[in-house]
Amino acid sequence: MMNTSTAGPGIIIIPRQGFNSYVESRYLIEYITRTGRRSNQSEDLLIIGARGVQISQGIETVIHQFEQIQGMYKPRCYTYGRHCHHEFYCLKDSLIGLYPSLFDRENMEELAYRLSDVYWEKGHQVVYAVHCPDRNTGHYHIHFAVNSICLENSSLIVKQRLLYISSQFVW
Repeated sequence: MMNTSTAGPGIIIIPRQGFNSYVESRYLIEYITRTGRRSNQSEDLLIIGARGVQISQGIETVIHQFEQIQGMYKPRCYTYGRHCHHEFYCLKDSLIGLYPSLFDRENMEELAYRLSDVYWEKGHQVVYAVHCPDRNTGHYHIHFAVNSICLENSSLIVKQRLLYISSQFVW
């Protein structure tokens, strides 16, 4: 089951997710950035960016920095729970048809950066990637991998709050 919410010129989608381990977090980050096992699928990747991690040092560094922050969390019971969250923002096809010049690399990078504010301002590391239309999706979309642990106080993000935070974005 997926949760969705309309926000601005697109729709926010939260797919069913586990990401209950460091390995699953790694796979998510590699999937959205088309690195590691996914490096052969990079034809639809337009840009990648991040907040709260040193992406200029490479994806392995990003993954390690996510893991370091996740290691700060002390679970109250025996299970840790979700290590990170995955959301993506799909741009409406009607907007692309009306304003095709908005969908160049520079504007898409700005949009992804601004959307990442909703996570970063709440203290969560975030990696994002813009994917171009491909045969599977047919539209531009921006993936977000959000660390479940807050940098400021090591608290765990609440699942229901994530959709609310995302819906605060206004174009």
